[in-house]
Amino acid sequence: MVAFRDFIQEASDLRPAEVNKYAGRPDDRIPVFLNKVSQGAKFATIDGKEVIIDKSEVERLKNEILVPGYKGIPALKTTDGTEISMKNLAKTGEFGGVGQSKTGERILANRGNTLEGVLGALALARLTVRPSRRVSEVDLKKIITDFGKQAGVKGTGGTITVKAPEEQANTTDTFSLTVKLPEKNYIDFADYDFMMADKQMAGFIRNAVAYVNEAGIVDRYAKMFESNGKADNVAVIADGVSDMTGRKTDIFMTYTDENGEKQTKRFDLSLKAGTTNQFGQAAVGADMPTSKKKAHSEYGWAAYKKIFGDFGVDVSSVGNAYLNAKGIEQAIDIAYNEAYTKFKEELSGNDDNEEKKWLKQFISNIKQHGTYNDPNVQLAQFEQSKYYVLDFQRLDRLLSRDKLDMGVRLGYTNSKDGTKWPRIDFVNIVDGKMFLRIRSKYSPSKVTNLIEKGPYFKEITTVRKNKPVKENMMKPTQDFGPNFNIVDDLHVYMRNNDSMYRKKYFPMLCAMQEELKAGKKINAKTIMMPTIKDAMEAYNKQYNLAEKYSDIITDEDVKTLCKKIYTEEIPLIKKGVYK
Repeated sequence: MVAFRDFIQEASDLRPAEVNKYAGRPDDRIPVFLNKVSQGAKFATIDGKEVIIDKSEVERLKNEILVPGYKGIPALKTTDGTEISMKNLAKTGEFGGVGQSKTGERILANRGNTLEGVLGALALARLTVRPSRRVSEVDLKKIITDFGKQAGVKGTGGTITVKAPEEQANTTDTFSLTVKLPEKNYIDFADYDFMMADKQMAGFIRNAVAYVNEAGIVDRYAKMFESNGKADNVAVIADGVSDMTGRKTDIFMTYTDENGEKQTKRFDLSLKAGTTNQFGQAAVGADMPTSKKKAHSEYGWAAYKKIFGDFGVDVSSVGNAYLNAKGIEQAIDIAYNEAYTKFKEELSGNDDNEEKKWLKQFISNIKQHGTYNDPNVQLAQFEQSKYYVLDFQRLDRLLSRDKLDMGVRLGYTNSKDGTKWPRIDFVNIVDGKMFLRIRSKYSPSKVTNLIEKGPYFKEITTVRKNKPVKENMMKPTQDFGPNFNIVDDLHVYMRNNDSMYRKKYFPMLCAMQEELKAGKKINAKTIMMPTIKDAMEAYNKQYNLAEKYSDIITDEDVKTLCKKIYTEEIPLIKKGVYK
């Protein structure tokens, strides 16, 4: 935690290491800094004030401080006769600071970080609306507005409390929401109208609303807390500060079960905002004179051996060539060329068993980058016009194939400064669609390697999305959004249509619970199927999808739906919550 605070502090001030970071590149900050001093322009300070640095400091800055290898944090003379440490100068937009454009206008600091708070607020809204129903942007705005009033609109977050009556049992449930975000992200989160004024963020938020409305876990618990007959105390936590590494889940909920035991339920997802394909990365050091962990050294070489070794290939034979290369660009090219050769050998071998053995290691490492190999975690990505959910466990399907239709290619990404950095693409050789890319990315302060998903990867792992596909017979509906899976969509309908839930679905769950309580097996044909058929007929009629419901759902779909309902509801049924 201390290391993270230090990182945030260093990244938000103008100590020499930050100003010198991109020296000699198109985004060099040194000329910007010197120009401001020369012109007598004001610098913002980290405590929200302004200061003018005396022009007499220009020569010292140019010749002694803003030069490669400088390690100190000096104090500079100001026009009011005092001095200010460079670490007390704020990193504003012109120097790459978050939350400001280069000309000083306020912009969203980081959409992805801020979206964590939004998802927490949406989860609270979905859990607390009574009677239970789908939520809208109106519900979200109310939660965020209340959050700002109760917890404040500045700082790094806080906690609010919401009461929700349970009318049938004449009790009241208490829900709390805790949001912890980096300061600038929290300020954006607490300003709903500002978020919605950003076209891209507004799209993310609308799709986050759709995601929460269609998330089975939120729906199940909303129904349980509303109908279990006891005064629940539930806490929803969206924490993007306490631990920024070592986990992939960002939002979780705690509550007390019927036995008085505290339970923690994680909303098992790794959150991504925007169209980025990256889901993992592996750094190899830096390329600055003062760097302790240099990429072009034994340290960097050990990192590359591990990166490619984790993907199942050994590049150790080119170690000397890497270390003796003329520069970091040539060194990385040597490592990638050797890895490409080894990957090609693995994919073109004649021994199917060896190929499957390598593939198992390859897939395991992909899962490590995407979910830390936690089988319960899925990746939820929110884009401006859609969202989709990826389950990395579906990659295991590749292991069951008789022949792996995968090829590998070596390519290069051209940088603005004229350098070329290698990448390795794994592609489906049938249609050429990219599966995975391992790509080197260079900056003097951090040399890293990005792990990126391609279209073929998404095809294999997608379990839910809200964009229609050509195979779908259904049209998008206003209430439920475009959906590609009839089983999921019908189940959402059964849970969220008030009439269907109260007249059919809830009584069915009560009947299932009574059977189990009496020591009997739950008879799907007599207890579940009548409700499912009524739901199919009402669903088809309401949205005018086909002449008869059997045209849009197969017998196999019905069996899948029945199994889905049983699997998702049986834990609550065993606890006796349906009364």
